[in-house]
Amino acid sequence: EVVVLNVNYRHTPEFTHPTQWNDAEDAFEWAHDNMDKLCCNPSKVVLGGISAGAWVASSLTLDRHLNRENNRRPPLAGQVLMIPCLAHLDCYEPQLKKMKHHSVSSYKENELAPLLSVSELRYFTSFLKIKNPDVKDVKLNPGNATPAQVKGMPPTVLGIVGLDPLRDEALLYAKMLTEAG
Repeated sequence: EVVVLNVNYRHTPEFTHPTQWNDAEDAFEWAHDNMDKLCCNPSKVVLGGISAGAWVASSLTLDRHLNRENNRRPPLAGQVLMIPCLAHLDCYEPQLKKMKHHSVSSYKENELAPLLSVSELRYFTSFLKIKNPDVKDVKLNPGNATPAQVKGMPPTVLGIVGLDPLRDEALLYAKMLTEAG
């Protein structure tokens, strides 16, 4: 007895940032406005996505959590993030600071990964057309959130691939969520 709503947000290169994030928010609001038609329980909503979709889902989940006092919707029941991008490439410094040394970074170890290389990641991300991204913008960089910001987040399932430049940001996010309860 599960209802799955698969939102096909508008994609790059035709649509740039923040279109994808706005589409996800609009879909979330539409779903809540139509819970009776969808036969869904509004207190049991789980957001999820794969790769860039996980980036958008994690951002929306964090945004809903950070603005929970102003939300007219129930808190999310969880999130499922498969091979997520959690920080813009140009905002990755806080991720590197969490590691023992940048030389063990998945960006270095998996620079030429067979499914997604760092140069391909940079190429795809460039389609967002983000000029001067702010490292502290947790809507763009949910992986750069602080432990205080993620405290009390809903349960999270992460799918992480070893041969992926994005591996470490997912592992670091999982660690921070776990440590923050």
